[in-house]
Amino acid sequence: MRLRRQICGVLLALLAVLAAGAEEVYLTDVHEALSITSTQAWGKLGIDTGVVPPGRQPGPLRIGETVYQKGYGHHANGEIVVPLPPGALSFRCLAGVQWQESKGGSVVLTALVDGVERYRSPVLSVLSPPQEINVDLRGAKQLILRASDNGDGIGCDVPNWVNPILVLDGSVPRFAAIGLKLNGQDAIWSFPHAGLSFAAIPDGPQALVSPTTCWGATVVLPKDSQLEL
Repeated sequence: MRLRRQICGVLLALLAVLAAGAEEVYLTDVHEALSITSTQAWGKLGIDTGVVPPGRQPGPLRIGETVYQKGYGHHANGEIVVPLPPGALSFRCLAGVQWQESKGGSVVLTALVDGVERYRSPVLSVLSPPQEINVDLRGAKQLILRASDNGDGIGCDVPNWVNPILVLDGSVPRFAAIGLKLNGQDAIWSFPHAGLSFAAIPDGPQALVSPTTCWGATVVLPKDSQLEL
């Protein structure tokens, strides 16, 4: 019973009712909080950078002559999967192919909402201007940003999703980020894995937190441990 009261206390303390009106956030700023995942056929996803090449540092996000500070450096074939929080209204971004001296690459970009295609680009190359993507998310649970190689191989197929903005209904209650103290000490967080995270202190208890997203959290503590927010 004591543990149950502690869990309820955590959930109530995390609940933050935002002021009415729309709120805009960059996806890259809430990448971990939303447990966004990705796949791609080459390199690693760049977060506010270009794609991360194997064994090298990423370059800046660039489409044509413009360099962008916010966005994802991606690579076909692959997708970015975004679990949507309550109150998601819409998503918008610019998308195009990362500038390369070779001027190679040909990609097709799609946006899927709950598995239904809501946007499809023409075949894009380095010389293509950035494409405007704007999709309605009201009532949706998932957004997928997908990059395909146009059927001609993945060479130089490096799309950028830049200025990716999620528009939220500010009147919808949401859970803020979790900050925990265990037995009076700031907890050290593990990286999320399969939706689970551990919070611990060096000589004390561990807390299992599931899930670590803005939907909420369930906290499981050892008996007689003390938890603070």
